[in-house]
Amino acid sequence: MDVHCSTCGEPWDVYHLRHDAIFETALSHEEAESWRTLSPGRRLSTRYREKFRAAGWEFGASTCS
Repeated sequence: MDVHCSTCGEPWDVYHLRHDAIFETALSHEEAESWRTLSPGRRLSTRYREKFRAAGWEFGASTCS
């Protein structure tokens, strides 16, 4: 299933958002791997939101589980 960007309407692959987008941030590979084990609520803490935003990603309430 794809979701669409609320700004440009481009489809985003949900699998990529849940599992791969974290590797597009400035986190080390080890930190990105450990992010994948966090609960959905902790995945979008302020620290991670800032890392995603710097890489061009911005999320609403969740990244889904």
